[in-house]
Amino acid sequence: MASTSGPSADGAGARTPAAKITCNGVWKLFGAGSGQVLAAHGGAPSEQDLADAGLIGAVRDASFAVADGELFVIMGRSGSGKSTL
Repeated sequence: MASTSGPSADGAGARTPAAKITCNGVWKLFGAGSGQVLAAHGGAPSEQDLADAGLIGAVRDASFAVADGELFVIMGRSGSGKSTL
């Protein structure tokens, strides 16, 4: 989802409200050395990279934007990282 810093016209001339909340590339890893693993893999370690480092990926590269007045819902299975995000 693209975010905007202010109202902008889309291809049909409609206005897109500015994002009030924006998250880009959010990671939450549990375990020691998570910062080093992210850095060593260009900010995008694979599932195997995490396992090899003994890390648990609670949130992996999450990005979203919520506009003023927009309803935003995070859905997922139990233990999928909703509350952590």
